Amino acid sequence: MKVLHKSTVGLGVTMLISACSLTPPLPPALQIQGIQLNPGPLYPEFDPTVRTYEAMSLSAVSNDRIYVKGIEGQKYWLNGKEQRTNTWVDFRVPEISSDSSISIALGDADGTAGKYSIATQPGDFPKYSVKASNPTPGNIFVNVWPDGSQPPQSTYLLMMNHLGKPLYYLKSPDSLADFKGVKSSTGAQRYIYHWTDPTRLVPSGGEFRILDDQFRLIKLVKLKAHKDRVDYPADLHDFLYIDDDHYITLAYYARKVLDYPGREGLETKVMSAVIQEVDGDRVVFDWESSNIPALYKFTSDSQFFKVNDELYDDYAHINSVAIDPKDGNIIASFRHLDSVLKINRKSSEIMWRFGGKGDEFNLSPEQQISHQHTANYGPDGHLVIFDNGNASNRSRVVDVVLDETNKRVLDFRTYSHPNGGPSLFAGSAQKINATTFFVGWGGHPGNPTGADVSEIDTTNGQATFEMMFPTARYSYRAFKMAP
Repeated sequence: MKVLHKSTVGLGVTMLISACSLTPPLPPALQIQGIQLNPGPLYPEFDPTVRTYEAMSLSAVSNDRIYVKGIEGQKYWLNGKEQRTNTWVDFRVPEISSDSSISIALGDADGTAGKYSIATQPGDFPKYSVKASNPTPGNIFVNVWPDGSQPPQSTYLLMMNHLGKPLYYLKSPDSLADFKGVKSSTGAQRYIYHWTDPTRLVPSGGEFRILDDQFRLIKLVKLKAHKDRVDYPADLHDFLYIDDDHYITLAYYARKVLDYPGREGLETKVMSAVIQEVDGDRVVFDWESSNIPALYKFTSDSQFFKVNDELYDDYAHINSVAIDPKDGNIIASFRHLDSVLKINRKSSEIMWRFGGKGDEFNLSPEQQISHQHTANYGPDGHLVIFDNGNASNRSRVVDVVLDETNKRVLDFRTYSHPNGGPSLFAGSAQKINATTFFVGWGGHPGNPTGADVSEIDTTNGQATFEMMFPTARYSYRAFKMAP
C-alpha cells in the first residue's frame, strides 16, 4: 500500500496515513479548517484530507468538548446534531470502545458533503481481561506502563467502573503514574496523576497534575524552595492530596554528606528522601532523611542515581506517605530500609520504625517486611502495607494492629494471591472495608498467571475482581474510589 502522507504530532510521535485514509479536498464553502478536543488532542494533528482520527484523552462520565474551525456560521452535525463552527460544544460519548466513534458530518446529518470520524478508543488501547463476581462499588484507577518492546508503547491512565468498563483514559508518550480520584474539602471531585519529565534531569522527577471533575487541569505541583533547596521536581512515588492548596509531596534530593557511618569526614553522595507539606502556598512541614544520620546504617540495598554525571546512593528510597487519622502524624514507607516510619508532623522526630534492621516492634522473621511499596491506614485504623517481599520471594498484603506506646504487635494478618508470584517493585494495597482489600500487584515479570489487580474477600480468600494485562505490562499502583 502506497503511503501518501505523513503527519507529525508533538513530542516526536509520527503517524503514517495510508492512501485509503485520504480524500480529495472539499469545496471551500464546505471545508473545515481544524478540530480540537478537550480534554485531549487529536491524533494525528488535523489535516482536512485525513478523515479518521483518534482521541488522546476522552471521558464517558463527564462532558467532553469539541471545537470545529471553519467559515463563520458554517453548519456541521456532531453525532447527528446540528452545530455551528468556531465555538466550543459540550457533548458526551455513550461509551469508550473499539465500536464507538464521534462523527462530524458536513453538508447534512448524513455527511453527504464529507464526514470525519474520531475513534473513542485508540488502536493501541491496552488489552486486558476481567473476572468479576460481585465486587464492591466504586471506580478503579490504574496506569498501564509500556513493556519495553519496540516500537515504543504509550503510557495509559485508565479509570474504569467496578466491572472494568473504561470510563476515562489519557494516552501519552511520556511516563505517567499514581493516578487516583479524591474529593476536595468542599466535596468537589478531583483527579490526580504524576507526569515524569522526559529529560530525567532528576530521577523520577516531574510534577503532579490536579484535574477538576471534567478532567481539566487546575493546578501543577512541584516542591517549593526551602532553606538551601530551590523549587524542585516532585517525585512520582506518591502525592497526598488534602485540598487544592494543601498537599504533601515527595522528592529525592542529591546531597553530599560528611557523616555517613565509616566515612565520617569524607564526602559521600546520597539521595536524601524529602517529605514536604504545603498549605496555602506556604511550606508548613519539610523533612529530609539526610538530617537523621542514624538511618544510614539501616539500609539494605543500594541503587545509584546519576545526577549531573555523579552517582548518588538511594539508600532510603521513599515510596509512600500517609497521615495517621488517630493523631495526624505522618506514616512513610522506605523501600531500601525495609521499614515504615512514623514521623512527628510538628517536631520531625521519628516516633517509631516498623520492619528492617532498625525495627522497634520485635518482629519475627515471618513478620518482617522487605522492599515494601505502600503503607496506609484502613477505615478500621489498621496499618496496611503492600509487602513486595523481595527477600522471601513472596508478595503479600499485611494488615497489622500496633500498640505504639509499648511498641508491640497486637494482631498480624497477611493475604497473598493464590496464583501470583513475587512482585519485585511497585504495587499497592487498599483496605476497602473490614473484610475486603483492593490490591495492585505491581511489577511481576515472568509471572503471566497472576492478576495485575485484585479485589480480595478475606472471609473466604476469594477474588471478587481480577484484572490481567498482557504479559510484561503492569500498573504502578491500583486505586478504588468509593462512590
